Amino acid sequence: KLPTSYYVGHGHIVDSQLNSSNELDIVIADNLSAPVLMNTANGTEYFIFESVYSIGEIKSTYYKSKNYIKDFIGVVSDLKFKNKLQRERVPTNYLGNGISLGGGLRLDRTPVWPYMNPLFSFMLFVNSGDFSIEDIQEIYKERKAIELPNIICFLDKGLIVNFRSNVEESK
Repeated sequence: KLPTSYYVGHGHIVDSQLNSSNELDIVIADNLSAPVLMNTANGTEYFIFESVYSIGEIKSTYYKSKNYIKDFIGVVSDLKFKNKLQRERVPTNYLGNGISLGGGLRLDRTPVWPYMNPLFSFMLFVNSGDFSIEDIQEIYKERKAIELPNIICFLDKGLIVNFRSNVEESK
């Protein structure tokens, strides 16, 4: 259960130029400002890109032959890096509803990011099927960490967590 300030749905993300993403299983967005741009007759929702906090893919069973993880990495990469959709970055001094702190101030809740709205991505598999860690080792070696899903969860096996460590940076 999420607080009422969040909206959970499924559908497409739309940017300010009306470019649209592929359909997503789960979209978590800001429920207070503008959660849904439009609902269609078949229940598909369209979300304003700047209001989206997180996207997710849900599958009942993992099948190696389906390339679920590689395909989702492509979707995330399209949204974050390929300029398929444009997303206005929210400065770290922005409070919401058009109110910002002074230029030299920033909120402590965003110490790592130069902006406040990075996109969180996740995958959920109910059954791990024929998954083995070797299936994704090459993908994780080839890609930058920021291009990978933040979390991949196999309910019957465990989690793959992608995180950024500052240990090396501080040396």
